[in-house]
Amino acid sequence: REQLHGALRVQAVALMHGNKVRLGEVLQEQELLDREQVAEILQLQAKKDDEVSLPGYEILAKLGQGGMGAVYRARQVSMDRLVAVKVLSPKLVKDKSFVQRFLTEARNSAKLNHPNVIRGIDVVQHGQHFFYVMEYVDGESLRSILEAGPLPEDKAIDVTLQIAGALQHAEERRLVHRDIKPDNILVNEEDVAKLCDLGLSKHAENRAALTDAGTVIGTPDYMSPEQARGEKNLDIRTDLYSLGITLYHMLTGTVPFRAKNPIEVLRMHLQNEPASPREHVSDVSDEVCAIVSRLLEKKANDRYASAAELVKVLKDLKAGRDRARILAQAQEAAAARRPRTG
Repeated sequence: REQLHGALRVQAVALMHGNKVRLGEVLQEQELLDREQVAEILQLQAKKDDEVSLPGYEILAKLGQGGMGAVYRARQVSMDRLVAVKVLSPKLVKDKSFVQRFLTEARNSAKLNHPNVIRGIDVVQHGQHFFYVMEYVDGESLRSILEAGPLPEDKAIDVTLQIAGALQHAEERRLVHRDIKPDNILVNEEDVAKLCDLGLSKHAENRAALTDAGTVIGTPDYMSPEQARGEKNLDIRTDLYSLGITLYHMLTGTVPFRAKNPIEVLRMHLQNEPASPREHVSDVSDEVCAIVSRLLEKKANDRYASAAELVKVLKDLKAGRDRARILAQAQEAAAARRPRTG
């Protein structure tokens, strides 16, 4: 019991820093179980998972398992429609911070009504379980799509434009997502991108957040410098930085900063300048390189001032308008960063 609780603490700390680590992996690293024993336990858990039930819903299939729980495809009986049901992991139910994050995701989703945001339907406590019912998307995560390699530039810009539109909608309601990354973007068969996982979101003016100042929240590979510093009062520009990292990943097949541990990645976000996407993929256009550069400015004031501004730039780019202005703004920003001499 003592060893298991210790492993659960390690997993919880990793989760709070944005790293989804399976409990079985922790137990294997600590040499408490071998691979065969973990596989046997997972088989038993799968049988128990199949027994999950929620009145009014028919559970059809398990879609995935994450650090906070499992997601199922289900049928809402009263409406005869497919939905996705997220179930908070039973081992986290006793932890108020995880329950609060789970409820925050559901409530923040309810505040948004946009074609590029996963729509929240209901949040239910049944017995010892917490259920979050949401729109079902027949597609796959952007993370899964990128496993096959980078996207064509026009496709990457299209996904970025859709998510920027979702962020504009959130910004108008003073919500900051704080965890924009490919894992939290689903793309359906019609190439419609939808933003999900609003569990870290908060109102921009609300100081009573899930975490205090000085605590790092988000996913290191996609985290803004101000998040890396643990700043508390974040605004939409932190999401624009993370969206810029996501665009970089779509264009190149990799993130700009890679290291052996999360702390080093955070240091690179704070101090290192990213290589141009063109160093990975030679045919990325000047205009798109300029947009990426602007999104990945270290200082929030040097990025696009709002999601609406980014949406306009991307629409102009797709329509072939104002390309010269996009390049000129990037050159001005680069000039402003250079130290003055003489």
